[in-house]
Parts: sequence; structure tokens; C-alpha cells
Amino acid sequence: MGFVNKLEFRTKQELVYKEIRTAIVNANFAPGERLVITYLAKDLAVSESPIREALKRLVSENFVVEQGIGLYVASVSKEQFIEMLDVRLQLELIAIRRSAKYITAEGIQGLRQDINKMEEALRKKSLMEYYALHKKFHDDCFSFCNVPYLIRALTDAADHNARGINVFKLRIWREKPDINQHKKILNALELHNENEAVQGLELNRKKTFNFYVEQLIGN
Repeated sequence: MGFVNKLEFRTKQELVYKEIRTAIVNANFAPGERLVITYLAKDLAVSESPIREALKRLVSENFVVEQGIGLYVASVSKEQFIEMLDVRLQLELIAIRRSAKYITAEGIQGLRQDINKMEEALRKKSLMEYYALHKKFHDDCFSFCNVPYLIRALTDAADHNARGINVFKLRIWREKPDINQHKKILNALELHNENEAVQGLELNRKKTFNFYVEQLIGN
């Protein structure tokens, strides 16, 4: 099975959902793999009811598909992954523009702390720690857009992005990560400069997304 740990709480429906979603995002379940409710319930040590509810939710989010009477992990093609990158970018550009308008001084301070921690992770040559902090920085940037359903859409897009990276076994960086680009985004947000924030994010993301596309084409 694709799970690392069994769940300790038998009635926590949200934990069941998050555990299955994380397993799919991490490609612990392969695209097209059948998800059998009885097996999932046994593996997670829960009843079948929260498994059914979790899978129903994952169908609505396009992580799982129904085929006949079975439920399967959704497939993902290279073309779909590339299209998703563009959709994610457009959503993020909308969010960063709004965040530049509404971000607070406290929010700026939090982003500055994110960057300091990113620099420390690089000094320690801990790329996995840097990757987690990098994700937090971007999530924190978008959190000030003041549109809850946009933030949810960004979370879904990021998880579909991560699943594609894991399924196709893509490298995340071409070279050592460049924190200077993130400092420019922070500076634009601090000045409430919407256009500079958009341009900074677009440059940063396109560099990364183009690297993914190059790897896909080369495979």
C-alpha cells in the first residue's frame, strides 16, 4: 500500500482524506491504480465510511476518477501537466496582484522571516528544508489575496503540480536556487507595487516551469 503510517484517530474524516490525497500527490499510488475501499480502510485502520467520503471528495478534485463500478487514481499525461502549469501560473499572478494591494506590515515581516530561513537552509545545504520553506514563502505571499476560493484553487493546482513532478520524476531546480528573485518579490509587495510583484513572480515561475517542460520534452 501507499501509506507510510496508520492513522491514530479512527473517526477523523479529514485525516483520512488528507492521507489518501497526500499518497496520490506523492505518487505512492500510480496513475490508473485502482483504489479498493475495503483495502484502504484496512490499511488505515478506519471504517469504510470515511474512505468513501474521502474518495468522493477526491473525485470532485480530479485526483480520482470513476470508471464503471471502480475508482482509480486519475491519469496525468505530459500534455495535461504542461497545461496545468499555465493554469497555475495565471491563478498565482491574480493572487500576487491582490496580495500586493492588501498585504500588511505583519505579513511583510513574516515573508522576511521565510526568506531568512531559506537562506539558512541553503547555507546548511539542506535542499529538502529549503524546498519546504520555498513553498511556504509562496503560500504566504498568496494568503493575502483575500479570496478564500482562490487560495483553495491554488492549493489544488500546487498539489496537481507536485503529483506531476513525482509521477514524471522531474528535477526541481536546474542549478542552485536563487533567493534574490524572492527578495525582489518581497520588495514589490512591501511597496504595494502590484505590477512589479506580478513581473517578479512571473519571471520566477516561468524559469522553473520551463525547466519542467524541457525535462518532459527530453524524456
